[in-house]
Amino acid sequence: ASCAAKISSSLEAAILAMEMSLEEKTSFQSGDGLVKKDIEKTIEAFGKMGKEGMRETDKEILNLMLED
Repeated sequence: ASCAAKISSSLEAAILAMEMSLEEKTSFQSGDGLVKKDIEKTIEAFGKMGKEGMRETDKEILNLMLED
């Protein structure tokens, strides 16, 4: 199942890239999700999401994995 999910995610990203190229939108812009005005701010946003935003999600995943 995890391999299928990885394949699905890859295909979704490929389709998004194709759709963006057809619309001549070749990059993400500031304000598109976590994308900020410069690379340093973007990296900071993704780091904060991974470190702080996913804290409760990580705990819940572990709890689910430890259930019978």
